Amino acid sequence: MTRTIDADDLDAASAAGILSDAQARDLSAFLDSRRGPDSPSGEEELRFIRNFHDVFLSIGLVMLGIGLAALVLQALASVLASVLPGMTLTGGIFGVALALMIAFGLITGLPPAINAHRVRIVDAIGKRPVIDQPLGR
Repeated sequence: MTRTIDADDLDAASAAGILSDAQARDLSAFLDSRRGPDSPSGEEELRFIRNFHDVFLSIGLVMLGIGLAALVLQALASVLASVLPGMTLTGGIFGVALALMIAFGLITGLPPAINAHRVRIVDAIGKRPVIDQPLGR
């Protein structure tokens, strides 16, 4: 993780006697010149599944959604039976539907995710084309 030095840090270092006031001013001017006028003072930390908290949260939300869907289907069973007689939702049908949803989600979502993984965030925001960039960056 990259940490930037701001004016409060320089003031604290000067007050602690680590830097003189002139050194703090010179260092501040040097850092400002390196950043440039358009660069942000700090980097945004982007992350995706850095640890398993996100995975467990996703699994829990999927389980909650499945449970709520089962409750709604049980509540609507009598209404559905009168509208669509003979149509039932068994565990096997539900399992096949769930497997198909996961498979279609992976088939349609994996190629764009792999392609997006290859692009640097600066290039994606700037909408510059990326040509022949290796997979590992």
